[in-house]
Amino acid sequence: PPPRRSRSRSRSRERARSNPNPSANPNPNSQPHPNPSHEPKPKPTPAPAPEAPSDAPPTFDFNCVQVVNRFLECFETAKGSGRVNMIMECFSQATQVCSLKSRKVLINGKDILKSSFSGVTGHKCDPVFRVFVEPKQSPGATFVFDVHAAGQLPGLGVPDKDGVLLYRCVDSELTHVWGGALKKGLTAATASEEAIRESRQWREALELIAQDLAEADSEMHFHDYTNIPVIG
Repeated sequence: PPPRRSRSRSRSRERARSNPNPSANPNPNSQPHPNPSHEPKPKPTPAPAPEAPSDAPPTFDFNCVQVVNRFLECFETAKGSGRVNMIMECFSQATQVCSLKSRKVLINGKDILKSSFSGVTGHKCDPVFRVFVEPKQSPGATFVFDVHAAGQLPGLGVPDKDGVLLYRCVDSELTHVWGGALKKGLTAATASEEAIRESRQWREALELIAQDLAEADSEMHFHDYTNIPVIG
């Protein structure tokens, strides 16, 4: 007799005929489930690159008044072996010390100036009168015109006479100092805004200042440190 067919195989063939696509969803009303493996993955936002650390020191822009005050403070009070180095931090490498009247260069360069200060001891060196000259708007060179009594000049000029010092400052360093003695007219005892404006030394200073800064483009601040008005 012929072999009997297996019922399980017959049922499998019937199911295959009724559903030729085994992967099809048997429920026509349901939505197919998306395949996560085929969905595009969102790209992660790259983190900002960290800034490279800078070894450069922060930059500061000091005007002539601030640098001169620092110079006078170091000259007067600094002690020990580092005193001269502290003074020289206020001066540029190519600094010059010149005669205010003749413009002759007396000290040329930071190294020679350092040797000059090495033989001078500190002492009181407060000016009796000061004029600060600065640009009205754009940055540039700034100037200080100081009047000193005899014996109170900071290692520059004629030490036993009243004197004036004109400082030029660029990039927070003193590039030039012009000095002159006071013999008549303007003195430490008679210093005032009027006396300074009428003096030969101030006219000579204005000629030097004008090389960087026209008088019309500058602001001038006059400070009398001896005749200070008392309020009240």
